[in-house]
Amino acid sequence: MVFGALEPDHIWHLAGTLFESAAENPTAILGKVHNVGSGAPDVQEACSLTKFLLQTVSLDAYADTPTQHLPSLFLRVLAALSKHVGHLKPSELAAGLGLCREVLERVQPGGVGKIINDADERTSEVS
Repeated sequence: MVFGALEPDHIWHLAGTLFESAAENPTAILGKVHNVGSGAPDVQEACSLTKFLLQTVSLDAYADTPTQHLPSLFLRVLAALSKHVGHLKPSELAAGLGLCREVLERVQPGGVGKIINDADERTSEVS
């Protein structure tokens, strides 16, 4: 596949740049997939593309991907969400946070889901 031919730092840097650009320029129409070549993707499309890459690109091929490139991607996504939280729609914020969770799952498999499930259990006990 073509993604296997690219350097991992290029793939994850591009994904981070794509998300930052989408967060800076949110679109008015959400949930609609745009035609190929119709412009920059919106936040939800950038999240979908990055999740696809996380599932498709072999993370085991390079040792620095889960220890360097993915944590960097996580920080870039989180920084973009924090910077633009005032004008992003709730669905865009949810998509971005979902992407953060996916990236963290690849960095530390099993750890994120357990933390979130434990927090959900504590929240339901309080309610």
